[in-house]
Amino acid sequence: MTCSSTGSRAACRSGRRGPEPQAGFTLIEILVSFAIAALVLGELYRLYSTGLQATLAGQRYSNAVLVAQSTLDELSAIRPPAADDTIGVYHRSWNLVNRPDLLPAGATLQAMPYEVTVTVGWREGSHQREISLSALRLAAAAP
Repeated sequence: MTCSSTGSRAACRSGRRGPEPQAGFTLIEILVSFAIAALVLGELYRLYSTGLQATLAGQRYSNAVLVAQSTLDELSAIRPPAADDTIGVYHRSWNLVNRPDLLPAGATLQAMPYEVTVTVGWREGSHQREISLSALRLAAAAP
């Protein structure tokens, strides 16, 4: 007859039991859980930083469009020659081109169409970004 807990008759007669299982985690279990946690936290950090970069890029693009639109509005009142300047991190340039090709053939109008093109550029990290807006306007024809 063997003792059911240890499988030995001697241990059964002496009243000793085998080693009690200890509660808790082994070192391997703890290392594996830390490795999994580090991988998950690394991915969360990457997603968070990518989201921040996308938000910043969207804000800069939106600001560049506002700069270009306000420049178009400024140029609708006056017709300055082509030029460029810098506003904060944005570099803007504009060009005005007469467009007589848009007039009907043989037409004698009091107004001449012209095209205004505004280009706004900025740096985003190592990349150069740029947008262009263009509009057609009418101005009094030169005598």
